Amino acid sequence: MRRSLLLGCALLVLLASGCAALHLRSKHARTVVPETPPDGYVIKEPRVIFVFDPARYDSLVADSSGARAALAEVRIESVHVAGDFNGWSRSAWRMTREHPGERSRFTLEHRLADVGTAREYAFRFLVNRRWWVEPGPRTWNRRPERSGMGGYDLVLALE
Repeated sequence: MRRSLLLGCALLVLLASGCAALHLRSKHARTVVPETPPDGYVIKEPRVIFVFDPARYDSLVADSSGARAALAEVRIESVHVAGDFNGWSRSAWRMTREHPGERSRFTLEHRLADVGTAREYAFRFLVNRRWWVEPGPRTWNRRPERSGMGGYDLVLALE
């Protein structure tokens, strides 16, 4: 009886410490790795795939004037990726429409070596070479952009 009681107590202690460790690990994981993937890209070693899905974004900012528009009001003819990794070129990295239809996703695949060796890069999508896509408030991989227009860039993180 005493042996059973000791084994039962030891089991409870192990279970409690295991649960606490699991809780600490899951709590730590939530603070380090968000539960949702980043907006705008997927890394599949040794490549990065940029993904522009019009359903994930609402607003645009005009390149020259800073005027704002709803994405739904603009006919999407082309999408480019511009960022630190390509000198913010408005034409170098053109994306491909996945399917026919104005609201289809656009993708572009590059080797990670083409992107560079820094840990992170700011980037944006450019619609019709005129409209910068504005990441929404729930986008966790965004940061204030540096040009002073008051918008946000997406961040490509290479860890």
